[in-house]
Parts: sequence; C-alpha cells; structure tokens
Amino acid sequence: MTPDNEQQILEFIYQKILERDADNIVIKGHQVKYKGSTSSWRQAIFNGVDNGEFKLVCRNKGWLLSYKVYTKTIFYVALTLSVGAGVVLGLGEGEWWVGLLVFSFAYGFNRAINWVRHDILVEDVAWGIDTVFCVGQRKIKKEDSEKLKSWF
Repeated sequence: MTPDNEQQILEFIYQKILERDADNIVIKGHQVKYKGSTSSWRQAIFNGVDNGEFKLVCRNKGWLLSYKVYTKTIFYVALTLSVGAGVVLGLGEGEWWVGLLVFSFAYGFNRAINWVRHDILVEDVAWGIDTVFCVGQRKIKKEDSEKLKSWF
C-alpha cells in the first residue's frame, strides 16, 4: 500500500461492506466504520452486529488491516432469555441451571457463527486488497527463494 492508493483501498473496503448490507458506512482517516444492518433477512452478515470498523495501521514500515466488531445486543438478548428461562424453571420446581444452558446456546452459537462469517469477510477484503492493489509491490529476494528451494 502506498499513500497514493490509500483512499482507493478504503473505498474498496467500503464497497465490500456495502455489498453485505451494512448501514451508516463512514470513511474517516485510516478507517471505515459501519453500523449493523437493519435488514430483516436472516442471512444478513451484519444483522447481529452493533457496529464495527476496519482500520489500516502502519507498523514496522508496513501496513496491517485491523478489524473490530461489536455484538453487545446479542449478549443482552441472550442474557435476558437465560435469566427468564432460569426464573421460570426455578419457580416451577425445575432446574435453574437450564438458564445457563440457554445463555450458552443462544449467545455461544450466535457468537461462533458471527465469528466465522466475519472471518470470511475479513479474508475476502484482505485478499481483494492484496490482489487489486498490492500486485507487483512484493518482491522475493533471490537468496530468500534459494533458501526455500533448499528445504526440499
């Protein structure tokens, strides 16, 4: 990445997020922020997300892509369901610990699914940046390629 194509890379990230129906996407500085989707479609990747951000970080004379996603709403919904299940089952002479299972199932599985889906999104964005913007910028030194050949 160079200062010349930084804005193009941020626009590329913007388009990738927009393709997946996120709302309120904003490019500011070295980052792209978004709010979760209001899409009613169950398969929308940003449906269970409060907000997130992609950030280009300069470290050790190189650029890194950082991604954060926030899912507080899912946590609160799962917590409410689990407390409700625990209270109802506890009052009805059932086992109160079932509420913990409800929380583990409702939050744990949603979190795991979101984690996998967003990991795929980040891989897609990073691969797109590498192939579209960084082609030809990486050069392998001859001695490095010789070291790799000597492995075999």
